[in-house]
Parts: sequence; C-alpha cells; structure tokens
Amino acid sequence: MKSSREAIESGQYFCNSAGGAKVSQKLVKGNYPHTCLLCDGEIKKDELSLSLKCAFGKDGWKSGWICIPCCKNWLEKTHQI
Repeated sequence: MKSSREAIESGQYFCNSAGGAKVSQKLVKGNYPHTCLLCDGEIKKDELSLSLKCAFGKDGWKSGWICIPCCKNWLEKTHQI
C-alpha cells in the first residue's frame, strides 16, 4: 500500500475530468499563501500542498494548489486510496 505522500503525489485529480492533461503535480511548501482550488480555503506560507499544472489545448494551461485535506478527500471519494 502506498504511503499518504505517495498516494497524493501520484493521484489523478480533476485535470482529466475537466478535459485537460496533467503536466505536473508535486508536493511543495509554499513561499507565500495560496488558495485551495477545491475548497477555496487558505493554504498558509510553509504549509505543504499539492502544486498542480494542467494543459487545456487551445485554452492554454492552468495551475494552482490543493490543500492536503482536500487531496485526501478527493483520493478517497474517487476510490484511489
């Protein structure tokens, strides 16, 4: 069984379901606060989060961050863990 960190880093998030292709995702500590893409909650400076970049064809690409609780909830909800 994967560790929590491995599951979060290798999980399939919403890029595919939104018609995009995942370019990169990795766990990072933020240099400044961010807003979670899923819950709109604040991810504080130095807090671990998932940095996600997705390509959307002609629409370009989007990037953002997902907080760890939302990562875990998404993985459970989509039966990835």
